[in-house]
Amino acid sequence: MANNSYFSQDLVDTSSTERLAEAVYLQLRQDILFGVYEPGTKLKLSDLKRRYEASANTIREALARLVAERLVETEGQRGTSVAPTTQAELHDITETRLLLESQAARLSLAVADLNWEGDVMAAHYKLAKSENLIFEDFEQYRHLLEQCDGEFHRTIIAGCESQWILRLHAVIYDHMLRYRSQALKVIDEAQRTSMLQRAQQEHLMIRDAALKKDTDKLVTLLELHIRNGKEFAQSHTPNTAV
Repeated sequence: MANNSYFSQDLVDTSSTERLAEAVYLQLRQDILFGVYEPGTKLKLSDLKRRYEASANTIREALARLVAERLVETEGQRGTSVAPTTQAELHDITETRLLLESQAARLSLAVADLNWEGDVMAAHYKLAKSENLIFEDFEQYRHLLEQCDGEFHRTIIAGCESQWILRLHAVIYDHMLRYRSQALKVIDEAQRTSMLQRAQQEHLMIRDAALKKDTDKLVTLLELHIRNGKEFAQSHTPNTAV
């Protein structure tokens, strides 16, 4: 009995540690994606330990995962920093997302059924609600909007039946979010409102084309939407690296 008790306690401790490590990783990742840390910012272990109330080992584990995702860079003896942003990378990210999302949309519509239609309608409903809320309080509802935006796009392509496309699309989507976050920090309210209204209208047209199973129109609208996002980020995001 004693051995079983100790074994159970070990499992509890291990599970708790793993949950903490995952929570720290997710929060640090989110802070990078949403621009809490600027591109190129040095990530000091002592500061991160205080902010996330975690041990050095937990922080190092989170940073290692973020390095693998190319959101963080290590500089040998100089430490760790948030990955820089460049116009060249933004172009590369955009073109890669276009390839993935366009192909995935075509594959998805080819097998779209009633359940998929219901999922698209539900995802757009939540997105539309968040788009309306964002005009009331940008800071409060920004995270909700980004969550619903990503869910809407993922739902459109969910029927492609390719786990690799979906996985790579998620990676690219998040990297593009980082550029959008940088741009949103430097524009004024009028510019932000204009951008949000444009995106809102584009999402509505994308939903309608998807539900009508108009593949060519859907792909055209997705390409326009993604390129508009790139132009917005490009116009307001400076290079942090050559």
